[in-house]
Amino acid sequence: MAVDQVPPVVQCEVEAAVSGGHVTLRGVITAARDGAGSYTLAVDKTGAAGTSRIKQAGAFSAVAEQRVTVGNVVLDYSTANRYAAKLDVSFGNITIQCDLDPETVK
Repeated sequence: MAVDQVPPVVQCEVEAAVSGGHVTLRGVITAARDGAGSYTLAVDKTGAAGTSRIKQAGAFSAVAEQRVTVGNVVLDYSTANRYAAKLDVSFGNITIQCDLDPETVK
């Protein structure tokens, strides 16, 4: 007999969208129930022009099964640059972390 899997209480991801000469990075949180929490989005860019580090943090409110966008970072885009991002989420007594998949920044 298969055991039913319970969906996680909260999930997160870091989305990347390249448009023209810019890349936009943002955090996305989806909760299984209504509630509130906090987040920290840390973004690093390394390239020929140097390095950038941006950190954003704040509170969010979630409605069950609806995506919540948190943080918004726009950087210059080049295939020679390296981008890294980490999203830390606290929701109730749960803390999770998500990283940017570098393959999405192309």
